Amino acid sequence: MPIEINDKDFVMPASGNLLNIAVNRIKGHEIVEGELIDEHGTFAIITNRHVVVAKSYIYGNIVSCHKRAVYSALNQNKKLLMYILESNKFYEFEPVEILQNSTENMRGDVKMLNFGIRLGVPKIFKLGKQKI
Repeated sequence: MPIEINDKDFVMPASGNLLNIAVNRIKGHEIVEGELIDEHGTFAIITNRHVVVAKSYIYGNIVSCHKRAVYSALNQNKKLLMYILESNKFYEFEPVEILQNSTENMRGDVKMLNFGIRLGVPKIFKLGKQKI
């Protein structure tokens, strides 16, 4: 059963601190439906509209995320929503565009996709409860 984020604080384990910040920023705008987990912990949150990922910073106009997060968004007909801590902003991406314009790399044993931040559209969440 989905949890409305606005009802109470959604707390992630320590491994998901950036995701915790992102989810707290979109309270009242989206409903959490689940999470994507690998052997390293939670790497994405699934909401009613997005697959949410988070990064600390943008490196030379390039961002990266777990390849499974992009495919999850694609398979669920949702957009990828990325929170960037450094700028305290969200960017919304079309999964198809990411797959067409990305480079795959390995970070340890995890397949990541690197792509340009300019593929995304800045997304603003206004304060207060919104109609979901």
